[in-house]
Amino acid sequence: MASLVAPASAVVIDTFSDSDLSEYTLTRVLDNGVAESNIAFSSPSGSLQTTYSGTVNQAEQVLFLRDDYTLNVGQTIFLDTAFATTTAQMDFGLAIGAAAATAGASALDTDTRDTMDWLAVYVRPSQDAVRVTSSISGVVVTAAGVLGSGETLVSRLFITRTSATTFSAGFIDTSDVSHTNVTVDFSGSSSIGDAVGFYADLRAVGGTLGNVDN
Repeated sequence: MASLVAPASAVVIDTFSDSDLSEYTLTRVLDNGVAESNIAFSSPSGSLQTTYSGTVNQAEQVLFLRDDYTLNVGQTIFLDTAFATTTAQMDFGLAIGAAAATAGASALDTDTRDTMDWLAVYVRPSQDAVRVTSSISGVVVTAAGVLGSGETLVSRLFITRTSATTFSAGFIDTSDVSHTNVTVDFSGSSSIGDAVGFYADLRAVGGTLGNVDN
């Protein structure tokens, strides 16, 4: 995962070369099943993996963010991917947030997607699609920016900060062609971009979408 001003000045944020993920904070933002943590992240062999151990077809959306890097104007954060073909109902991708929030879904509130500003671009293999979700000032948008692409044809996901409040999100295919799914505008008071990391919604028992690497 790298934050780039230009190719010559790339900064690798994480190589996942060790098993320490303590820089990241896991926040459940939606849980349609029992309010318990079923998604786990690990980096056992030089790449990031996430798995699900809950009930099949119960949505559990999480953000896995770190706030020691900021996505500044003119920078792009990339996520290199290596997904295998699957029809399981699972999403995984890149995310930025206003903060690496520690609050998550509870027994009283299992939908906290609207409590912080965030943006995610992710692969949904079951629909052969790359999708975008945003939460802006309490308004969650999930249906915008859907582009068709098989999971094995996606080589990189990206989010670019084009201005203080504007971000573009999309993917680069295996032919090195860039596809912008959406451009979204956050409010001037938002601190969006102060945290970077991942988004996941896994629903298949023991399921994983493969791995991500630097």
